[in-house]
Amino acid sequence: MSKKHIALLIGSAAAIAGLAVASVAVFADTTPSAGSAPMMLQVNRSGHAQLAGSLVSASGTTLTVASWGGNWTVDASSAKLIRRFGGASNVSEFQTGDALMVTGTVSQSAAWTIAARVVRDNSIQVRNASFSGTISNLGANSFSFDTRNRGVIQVSTDSNTKFYVNGKAGTFSDLANGMTGTISGVWDRNQSTVHAMVVRVRTPLRHRGSEGHNASSTEEGNH
Repeated sequence: MSKKHIALLIGSAAAIAGLAVASVAVFADTTPSAGSAPMMLQVNRSGHAQLAGSLVSASGTTLTVASWGGNWTVDASSAKLIRRFGGASNVSEFQTGDALMVTGTVSQSAAWTIAARVVRDNSIQVRNASFSGTISNLGANSFSFDTRNRGVIQVSTDSNTKFYVNGKAGTFSDLANGMTGTISGVWDRNQSTVHAMVVRVRTPLRHRGSEGHNASSTEEGNH
């Protein structure tokens, strides 16, 4: 459905707002194609809106969201940003293609723009259980992680990530391809990526000392 058609429908609904009590316009896609984010547009007679779609881009706190009618501009400067299950989030965690749900008010001065109160990224969550796997393709601040249940996922880290090697505190520079262990962090189910909060790995047996055993450690809980 084009923006022109949506504008005509919303305009027609607004013209009979005196008879309307519920929403003046509702468009929903409850059966999206595989891999796509569900789309929904709901605007009531006061201009309050709910918009669901996929993230096209993010520039600062300005988001571009693809939904009914095309791309919408979402001003998230005053919005509460949350993850799938309600945990606090920030724009740096959002990725292109993520499924967003926006609640806010349609602008009366800027076309196809919503001033958001809440933006929920339904693609990301903090995992309660860690991923187990093997490191490969080690980069500057990221690596691939070959897991049994999720296949190969891409892992990114930052200055807040905690590292443990053989049970002892370490840094990213201590990591090496072939190390096995666990990671926990912000899981993006659409993109198969994790922004790691905790990385725990073990040195392969052939690189250990003569004792040939791991230092024991107690798994930390997730945040």
